[in-house]
Amino acid sequence: MSTYTPETLRESAMKVALGTPRHAEDLLAHADAWQALIKQIEGLTAGGSEYVNNPSRCLEEVQQRLKIAGKVAAERNDFRQRLEAAEARETELVEALKSCLWRMEQYGYSAMQSTIERARAAIKGAK
Repeated sequence: MSTYTPETLRESAMKVALGTPRHAEDLLAHADAWQALIKQIEGLTAGGSEYVNNPSRCLEEVQQRLKIAGKVAAERNDFRQRLEAAEARETELVEALKSCLWRMEQYGYSAMQSTIERARAAIKGAK
């Protein structure tokens, strides 16, 4: 099986017998389309001479970028879950502190010690 590139397609077009110009035109059109595709693939890279006329290197770069994007998305999801857990814990702590204050106001100093212990336990659980 042959590997087709714009150059091999152009060479084939030039070797076509004079009696079949339509076939030569098709090959040249394919070569032009191939070259345009290579340029589009090059456009997906950061640029630089290592990518010029090297679609394999361009595809490697694009694949690497996609892998990195996948890792970043996974990390973002992990951080989002951690944030949600932290926010839920913060809500629990705020409610515990509200309860402490309410008990202190309702029952005075004698009930304050157990309420303080509950608040300390809630704060310790948040760590």
